[in-house]
Amino acid sequence: LADPVAGQRPRVRLDAGALLGQLRGRVVEALVHPHANHVLKKALEAMPTEQVAFIAEELLGSGAWASRHRFGCRIMLRLVRHSLDAWAGAGARAALAEALEGAGEL
Repeated sequence: LADPVAGQRPRVRLDAGALLGQLRGRVVEALVHPHANHVLKKALEAMPTEQVAFIAEELLGSGAWASRHRFGCRIMLRLVRHSLDAWAGAGARAALAEALEGAGEL
């Protein structure tokens, strides 16, 4: 990295794929974490579908719960936005169906 200009933070390049790899198997844990949930949100906004499909798949069986959680509701919202953009993988559709089934309990 080059020397930062006075008063600016140095730029750090991250390997997003490696970062997401650390989240595999830990999506629910990240969803409830006050900081890690932001990583999930940004990944769903910025990463290609094939790299973030595991997020929806790991939320299967927890869609209704996630949609009621203070951080999880934002993750579910990102999944809805992806599905509206023709993302709609099987995992996302299933997690969203669970959330809608539990909507009557809200």
